[in-house]
Amino acid sequence: MREQSRHFDKMWFVLPFAILFYVMPWMLNSSAVLSIGAYDIAELLAKRPFDDVTYATTLILRGHLVLFTWLIAIGTQRPLFSASWWWHLIAGLVLVVAQLPPLTFINDLSDSNQQQQALLAMVSLLGVAIGLTGYVWRYRHGLRVIITIGGVIMTIYGTTNALAILSDYSLPANVGLGAIGLGGLYIVLGIVSLYQLAKSR
Repeated sequence: MREQSRHFDKMWFVLPFAILFYVMPWMLNSSAVLSIGAYDIAELLAKRPFDDVTYATTLILRGHLVLFTWLIAIGTQRPLFSASWWWHLIAGLVLVVAQLPPLTFINDLSDSNQQQQALLAMVSLLGVAIGLTGYVWRYRHGLRVIITIGGVIMTIYGTTNALAILSDYSLPANVGLGAIGLGGLYIVLGIVSLYQLAKSR
């Protein structure tokens, strides 16, 4: 019991803020309709024909949920089937389900948008499966540094491209607090993880 409490997964504190920033407005427009979060921006972009830029931008914006899932999954430690293990399993599966395409995907497997959703859900599920073994827990600090670096890059890329695409449709907008907050959270988590990695050596 002491061992478990000593290694309480601090991601339980980080995850609510990550999700909050993810759903908060990533872009601000005079129209309240376009003051939306990353997931809704991805859904908006998915309604237009997919070209390489739109597909990549949508993938990146949705991909943050994959990073959240991985960050939780790699914090799973042994023994298996403990209370902590089950909480990580539940959180991971909830995040995976949130990324699944609608059931209508079964009737139209050629839909590129829903293919992308299914792909991201599968990648997240793979991360959960690996994390739940407990073997990657000892490498969690290094992995979190890598994931947070990727998260910062994805935030910048996704926001910049989304703004550019909307500008092409004469829908100018500014960067919202959600994108700034999530990018800042990634940076703080990355610095803390880097410090913990250095301290553990």
